[in-house]
Amino acid sequence: MVGTALFPASLIHILAALLFVVLPVTSRLRYARLNRRLESGDPLARIRAYQSSVFRGALLLSVICLLPRVAGLSAAQLGFSAPRSWSLTLLLSLGVMVFFLVSALRIRSRAAAFREKLQGRAGAMLPSSLPELRWFGILSVVGGLFEEAGYRGFLFYYIRLWLPQINVVALVLIASLVFGLGHLYQGWKGIAATSAAGLILSSVYAATGSLFAPAVIHIFGNMRAVLIFWPGASPTTESPGAPAA
Repeated sequence: MVGTALFPASLIHILAALLFVVLPVTSRLRYARLNRRLESGDPLARIRAYQSSVFRGALLLSVICLLPRVAGLSAAQLGFSAPRSWSLTLLLSLGVMVFFLVSALRIRSRAAAFREKLQGRAGAMLPSSLPELRWFGILSVVGGLFEEAGYRGFLFYYIRLWLPQINVVALVLIASLVFGLGHLYQGWKGIAATSAAGLILSSVYAATGSLFAPAVIHIFGNMRAVLIFWPGASPTTESPGAPAA
């Protein structure tokens, strides 16, 4: 009985360690390895990196989704519930989707310059072929779902587990910082940018009480790069893509 009782708590803490310590460190190591493979001329280096990230994201997302069953948590504790207000949720989701679509269409004409701007954050992750772009699109969806379940739903629950009296402002700020540090491989500029994005996503989650709107916003934010850099976007764009958040 003791072992049975300890298993759910151990699983929760192990998952937290993976999300908030192990993944940021190993992602930096994997990024360095990707750079080495690209320098050696491996033509499948990026696709393999995308596939590996999709597998890890899908696996960890599955574990988080199983927590209500194996750890006795409610779905609502992890954000897997209907939003408090569907009207607010749909308004936020549709508004941001339209913004991303319009901005992506405007940036397409200067795709090369936009890509150059992103080089310092995660240049090795930028797709340079149509097959890479397709896998990048899959990663954008899986990564968006996993990161919202992990860095919003699970992280909010875990912080409250240790700090039950924490106010929502502090909760949003801590979650945003942890989300930014989760992108350690992108360097300090990437950490700052993803922390800012995390602040918006965490605020939306806190306002709606559901992962629905943050997940939609996150996925469309990632997929915006696919539209910007799809072949034919710019005659000077040779390596399309942008790093997923």
